[in-house]
Amino acid sequence: TQGTLRRFIKTALHQLSGSIPEPLPDWVRRNYRLCAVEFAYSRIHQPENEQDLMIARQRIAFEELFLLRTGLWLVRQQRKKAGAAIPLKLDAAGEALFSSVVKTLPFSLTKAQQLSLLEIRQDLMQSQPMNRWLQGDVGSGKTVVAALAMLHCVLCGAQAVLMAPTSILAEQHHRTLTRLLSPSGLTPRLLTGATRPAERREIL
Repeated sequence: TQGTLRRFIKTALHQLSGSIPEPLPDWVRRNYRLCAVEFAYSRIHQPENEQDLMIARQRIAFEELFLLRTGLWLVRQQRKKAGAAIPLKLDAAGEALFSSVVKTLPFSLTKAQQLSLLEIRQDLMQSQPMNRWLQGDVGSGKTVVAALAMLHCVLCGAQAVLMAPTSILAEQHHRTLTRLLSPSGLTPRLLTGATRPAERREIL
């Protein structure tokens, strides 16, 4: 019951009093006007008023995002130090073919698409793994940027995979990639849960 749960929480908070580690540096708490960890965990469960609850909730939400972002930053730094990526640089022939495919697109790339593609290709030429988030509204042209990034990889002798959360979306992307990359002579393959084992082995 709720009463039993409240008693358990009260006991746990009493036992943990003074021993909950503070993960946020003092300067971060000062700059963002955040309460201490003890206050936050005490008042999120046992608020004395609405303001206490709001202060505790804001602190805990900030802490979750802070630790997530810090963790991702540390992972990126470790990857950079590891230098585990193979630099993918096109030779003159590959660059010419890449440019010719861009020219045969049924539309011209926007400045934003050109800039995104340039940054992605520069990342692919580095010895550190790329970690990039391409953001845009529906219909803004993210798929064509992804397709051209894949083309860059394949023309360098590597493989490229576009992953999708559903088979239907995977089929749609397959049709789009096939159309966009047809001038290059490359034929993308579709791999889903329904792909037969023999064909799956061939694709892989």
